[in-house]
Amino acid sequence: MKNLNLICLFFVILTSCTKTTTKEAKVNGSTGKMNVLFIISDDLRTELGAYGYPHMHTPNIDRLASEGRLFRQAHVQQSICNPSRMSFLTGLRPDEIQVHSNRDHFRARVPEATTIPQHFRENGYRTQSIGKIFHGGMDDPFAWSVPKVKFSRPKYGPEVQAEADSARAVLEKEGKLQRRWLQLDSATGLPIRQIREKGVEFHSISWEAPDVDPFYFADGKNCKYAMQTLDTLAQTGEPFFLAVGFSRPHTPYVAPARFFELYPIDTLENESRQAPADAPEWAFPGHKELEGYRDITEGGIPDEKQRTLRRAYRASVSYIDFLVGALIDHLREINLYDNTVIVLIGDHGYHLGEQNIWTKQTNFDWGTRAPLIVKAPDQKDPGKPTNALVEFIDLLPTLAELADLPVPAPASGKSFASVIESAELSHKDYVFSQYPRKRQGKRAMGYSVRSAEWRYTRWKDRDTGEILAEELYDMSNNTFEKENLASQPAYLSELDKWRGILDLQDNI
Repeated sequence: MKNLNLICLFFVILTSCTKTTTKEAKVNGSTGKMNVLFIISDDLRTELGAYGYPHMHTPNIDRLASEGRLFRQAHVQQSICNPSRMSFLTGLRPDEIQVHSNRDHFRARVPEATTIPQHFRENGYRTQSIGKIFHGGMDDPFAWSVPKVKFSRPKYGPEVQAEADSARAVLEKEGKLQRRWLQLDSATGLPIRQIREKGVEFHSISWEAPDVDPFYFADGKNCKYAMQTLDTLAQTGEPFFLAVGFSRPHTPYVAPARFFELYPIDTLENESRQAPADAPEWAFPGHKELEGYRDITEGGIPDEKQRTLRRAYRASVSYIDFLVGALIDHLREINLYDNTVIVLIGDHGYHLGEQNIWTKQTNFDWGTRAPLIVKAPDQKDPGKPTNALVEFIDLLPTLAELADLPVPAPASGKSFASVIESAELSHKDYVFSQYPRKRQGKRAMGYSVRSAEWRYTRWKDRDTGEILAEELYDMSNNTFEKENLASQPAYLSELDKWRGILDLQDNI
């Protein structure tokens, strides 16, 4: 009888262990940890099929949205690459890390900050960067388990790339080409900022549609390398945080010709170029990114060129959609899809002529609102989009909660993991963004607060504290800002309300 009891006890323990192992396997192999695939697409805006734009051909991103949670109102903290990326990677606002340009590094001001990949690395994950994650030339010494991999070329088809390389070589030989490097602190070795010498910042043409294979370009090479990396990770069984960054649809708008065929030029119409009525000059970007390309003339972009550029941008988006699909399909093929959190984001919003603005660098919705889709294992009610207001600084605490990790300090974001479980839940009453300007001998910062129905922006002199301009927009029935109501007496009480809310925001 004693032996029989021991046998029974052994059977109970074995059964219990088997059940636990099976449950953990659904999470992540033998470790019980979920993997994370973090995908960033540079300058990707919410003009996607899943966001209600049926003219867009984005079947793979749309499928991810149908299996995860799409956030209709996700806003970045500053609508330009480096400040936005360093903000959401640290979970801190641009003012907190003092990063407002594409040259500054957060370690110079907040050396103790913890980034998303660093946090996962410190908690037993293999963290790896492929493509553009931190802004060009920037990186963080604590983020990755292995050196980053980034294919930067080719950007164009063979002929144009050869011409561009030849022109750059001439400029470099003549000492005219701008050089850049990352300055490090002499005492700590930590990055401070990117140094840019005076010189020519060479650009070729703004778009191209060469007849090449989708994996020919740098983004395709990064995608292939990421798939190979996933194969290795599947074999080792290590829990991983794999960050994959695509450079498109950032300028130049270059994609294989097959993606241009999805958007016949005669089907494209120009968007309204009506600037918001009574908006102050501070609201509009001064730097004209497109004008740096040799086929863009000064003094405005003609209608036909606008249609061409819009078509090229959309083709670039469909190209990235193809690569996203290839990456996620490979995740399925190697049986890692079900135990991996997948995050797909654009690093900020983007204007394609709306409000008479091209590219980014605004506090308008087209500038701050960016794609955000999250697919989590065993997610409830997948495929239902949410209108919950979220900020990109919320990504760090959200991913920490999904992976059952503590939230590192300092961090200013708030986890929206509950919204991933239930699309009906709210998250925040309002979200914040900001953008700096230099104009008329003044340095200004535009601070903006956005609710479900309103956007209020205040432009403040960074040296004297003087209020330079205010904007108030009714967003309840508009897809974007149309008329600044700040000077209208009928809206004074509403204006005062949002002034007070912005005053109470500690971090900006």
